[in-house]
Amino acid sequence: MDAQLDEKALESTLAESLDDLAPDIKTVSEDEFAEVVGGALEAVGGTLLFKMRVENGENGEHVAAACIGDAGNRQFLLLT
Repeated sequence: MDAQLDEKALESTLAESLDDLAPDIKTVSEDEFAEVVGGALEAVGGTLLFKMRVENGENGEHVAAACIGDAGNRQFLLLT
């Protein structure tokens, strides 16, 4: 029975430790998102195709599509 208690205590301690590691969720404004995406695309010579905000329940996410490269070397990116 002590082994079961030790396992429960270990599980509890591990769960608490993992909660401490969870990142804080930061809300990003549309302007901040546009600035970061624009800077990243400028650095790699990419082109913004579109950006939008997608509602997800109470929270929303900013999403953008972009591409880098030309013709056969073109790659499409989905940025969140």
